[in-house]
Amino acid sequence: RQRQMCIRDSGWLKPSMVVMDAVYNPPETKLIKDARNAGCKVVTGLEWLIYQGAASFRIWRGIEPPVEIMRAACEKALRVRTP
Repeated sequence: RQRQMCIRDSGWLKPSMVVMDAVYNPPETKLIKDARNAGCKVVTGLEWLIYQGAASFRIWRGIEPPVEIMRAACEKALRVRTP
């Protein structure tokens, strides 16, 4: 079993904070759960992955990317790979 590394004390998380996690599998990490519970705005690794890919698509192709299709494909791939 893979060990999840995270902050030791989530007491420093405040609702005024934005917390980002680059990890996209699992889709909701302990950090994201702790931040959500503390009322923080969160950006998951999956969102990060999707929007980074969308920005690259826009730059290289010069057209707006199909973000919802990209999201569905990522979620499907993770369901297949996640035990």
